[in-house]
Amino acid sequence: MANIDVDKVRFSPVRLREGYDISEVDDHLDLVKQTLDALDRAVLEGAPVPGSLPAPRFRPVRLREGYDMGEVDAFLAEVATEEARLRGRAGRGITPSTTPQTDPVVDPSAPAEVVDVSAPAQPYAAPDGSAYPEVIRKGSSGAGLAIVAALIAVALVIAVVALL
Repeated sequence: MANIDVDKVRFSPVRLREGYDISEVDDHLDLVKQTLDALDRAVLEGAPVPGSLPAPRFRPVRLREGYDMGEVDAFLAEVATEEARLRGRAGRGITPSTTPQTDPVVDPSAPAEVVDVSAPAQPYAAPDGSAYPEVIRKGSSGAGLAIVAALIAVALVIAVVALL
């Protein structure tokens, strides 16, 4: 089952700085939900695997309400990763176990789940055509932590500039 609940995602509205057009993002989220649901059916029931999500192209808006671009981009990177994970499971016909799963954090003796991460997720394209970076995964190396620290620093600078 998809690890992302599209119905519960909320983005911060922005008005005085550039954001993504709300209706375009909402329309794309509907397509994301349909695709992830279809991939769930493909994994669980052997249903046909749906086509890939198209790379979204959101119109930037300014001086009217839009969604925070960074939040939308980060969420779409998570969606791309989850879509690739589900496609890998559906493509190999891997179905969930019918036996109760143990939590390896709670039970260190539990066997680890083998997940194929060799199929890279397709990154979403930015409005300028460049690719957004992948979401940093939990347990990443020191380089990943440096990237997180740099992103936080950039976010703080943006927040300070926005307040001025």
